[in-house]
Amino acid sequence: MGDDRITESAGTLLVRWAGLPLAGALVVWLLKLLANWAATLSWTPFRGPIELVDSIPEPWATLGALGIGLVGGLVLSLVAHGDRLGVTVLPERVRLLGDEYDASFERADVSAVFVDRGQLVLLDADTCELARRPSELDVTALADVFARNGYPWQDGDPHADEYRRWVPDMPGLPAGANALLTARAKDLRSDDAKELRAELVGMGVIVRDLKGRQYWRLVK
Repeated sequence: MGDDRITESAGTLLVRWAGLPLAGALVVWLLKLLANWAATLSWTPFRGPIELVDSIPEPWATLGALGIGLVGGLVLSLVAHGDRLGVTVLPERVRLLGDEYDASFERADVSAVFVDRGQLVLLDADTCELARRPSELDVTALADVFARNGYPWQDGDPHADEYRRWVPDMPGLPAGANALLTARAKDLRSDDAKELRAELVGMGVIVRDLKGRQYWRLVK
């Protein structure tokens, strides 16, 4: 059996490289129209900057707004492209590859594979996370490839009912885990939060972030 590679669909690439820049241009153009309207109101806050925008003659104001929006959207496209994930699946191992990430896992070490809120997750026999990577890959294609190569694909997190919502000084956690969770709670989207999450995984604590809250479970 040959290897199976999963890459992003043409639709995903189209949205990234065309949709995001066009959306950025539209948003900035609408903001320009809003500034033109706001300049006619006597009670408008930040009147100086708004009047400055309104004073730019056409068609330069529109062209400038569209250009700024396109560039902003393109920057978002580049950021999203840098986070893309490629997956190569063989009967004996799986490889996850991104711009700044490259890891392989033996089939014998993988006890479950699933997608959790846009992230591809691999668990080991102790239910600890081998990998959790953002993914825009088609879930049906992932399920087919992993199952075809003999991996235990799951339709969702098989341990979802084991998570408990974290509150400060919660009992049942390993020593030091509460301090790490407290630090993460300040900004769950920061790079520090990702690093702290990795430290928690090393302590046997698996964390899920949901609606600005942290939920946790212990590995088996």
